[in-house]
Amino acid sequence: NLMINGDFKVAQRGATYKATTPVTNDDDTYTLDRWVLLSDGDDIVDQFQSTSAIDTSGQYCCALSVETINKKFGIFQMAERANCVDFINNGDCTLSFKARVTGSSLTNVKAAIVGWGSTQDTSVSDIVSAWNADGTDPTLITNWAYESTPADLNLTGTVQSISITAAVDSTAHVKNIGVFIWSDVTTTTLTDELQIADVQFERGSVATDFEHQKYSQVLSECQRYYWEMDT
Repeated sequence: NLMINGDFKVAQRGATYKATTPVTNDDDTYTLDRWVLLSDGDDIVDQFQSTSAIDTSGQYCCALSVETINKKFGIFQMAERANCVDFINNGDCTLSFKARVTGSSLTNVKAAIVGWGSTQDTSVSDIVSAWNADGTDPTLITNWAYESTPADLNLTGTVQSISITAAVDSTAHVKNIGVFIWSDVTTTTLTDELQIADVQFERGSVATDFEHQKYSQVLSECQRYYWEMDT
């Protein structure tokens, strides 16, 4: 699995992200370890490390609860070059995860594999240039591009297993790979919620069962990028 903390078990910065918490829910903010919250403005969604029973094999999911209506939002993670080089121009890769929505407004949730085409490991974390109209894919910033075609995942209140397969093409000079999952709706309702669990990105065209690693192992991988110290 190229994604680190795909089951959202590590939360060094805290388990809840609101406008009133030390780590806020602003756009382009690292929240649950390795994951970046992206939104069309600040305080668009409250984010939680939730214990909702989205997946009986795991303990947590990432919950995104609408705090400001009629705005798009999502989560993103990029893999550094040293970890993703074998995914590029080596056949199909598959993104898989589990998800569901609560309420009735989050009618169009999308996901995509994205590629960075400039200097390796130098990308900014805010990959969205413009969120655009309801149902229209966000415009990515220069040098980021969709490697898979976003499509409505047709989520409901029932947990669904999602799988997206694409080949990452090195002829487009892709240096890094990312995963982007978002709500593409601009008519949202307060407190409606998107829940995501078990995000996995692997080589091949088949989504295998999510591998739940030991907490200590995932924490160690996260601490390569961020280390919370007691003061």
